[in-house]
Amino acid sequence: VVAPDQRLIVGLEFTNACNFRCPICPQSYRYSKQPQPAGATYDRAIGNISSAVFSRIADECERVAKVVELNFFGEQTLHPKYHDFLEILARRKSYQLVTNTNMSLMDEKTMRTWIKAGMNQVRLSIDAIDDDVFDIARPGRVKDLQGNSIKKNRLEAIHEKMKLWFSMPDHSPTRLVFVESQYNKGQSARFMDYWQPYLGVRDEIIVKPVLSYG
Repeated sequence: VVAPDQRLIVGLEFTNACNFRCPICPQSYRYSKQPQPAGATYDRAIGNISSAVFSRIADECERVAKVVELNFFGEQTLHPKYHDFLEILARRKSYQLVTNTNMSLMDEKTMRTWIKAGMNQVRLSIDAIDDDVFDIARPGRVKDLQGNSIKKNRLEAIHEKMKLWFSMPDHSPTRLVFVESQYNKGQSARFMDYWQPYLGVRDEIIVKPVLSYG
């Protein structure tokens, strides 16, 4: 067992598949008809972590991790065993557990799974406050709370889910993430003003610039 002061922050990627094609993310390059920026080739094979590999990683996390973050290039809720894997991590939990999502596929079952797992933080990446900006900055498939795929009023469906989550008195500490880019310029202040009244004492908003994936 690794000493507490030597434990690691582990980034665990259940899947690198994503249902969004955000223009600030290398995922979008794979499907773009435009020439890719120099040095920006993104050609990782798309796939899901296997149960065997996950089990090995879970063992290692218990031994070395102080924080396990479920994120990176994929939308982690796309993995067919997302709920099962999360419950396993929570049962073994000797570390803080964090997850990130674009909320597109979120439903009440997942919200309850987060609460039951005792997530230390849930990070919601939205990046817009207006429908037209959201459609540009966060394009991709969205489902409503009833599980229906929708093409119109996508942000409205996301907002419905977020408000339900924040209304749950036992919801996990939540970070709303707004990544500023040329696609949502001028939206961050209104985003903060809109969501601030919904936040609990353990919730927060973070506004940050686009990170380099180099």
